[in-house]
Amino acid sequence: METDSRNNTWPLMEEEVLIIRYEDKLSFNFPYHFYEKHIEPMIRKGMIKPLRVSVSEGEYSKRVEIDLEPESGAELRAWLLIKVIEDDSFFISEVGP
Repeated sequence: METDSRNNTWPLMEEEVLIIRYEDKLSFNFPYHFYEKHIEPMIRKGMIKPLRVSVSEGEYSKRVEIDLEPESGAELRAWLLIKVIEDDSFFISEVGP
């Protein structure tokens, strides 16, 4: 797993989770508080094995981007769709083929 800290930011709302589909991976961009509460514990337990984790601090919010292999990304995406039903304080945007 590669970890880096970049200052490039996405123009996202604080409650938005962005999923970007590529041919060889899925990239997820989370609000930091969501990542810290839900995603980071899964990584620590070995349930998610990201290819890359990147933390960025924008002018208005801190965010975390993770890249996953397509199969793992599809599983996380499914889990997120269920989470949106349970907790409507955030939403998902998707980009890509």
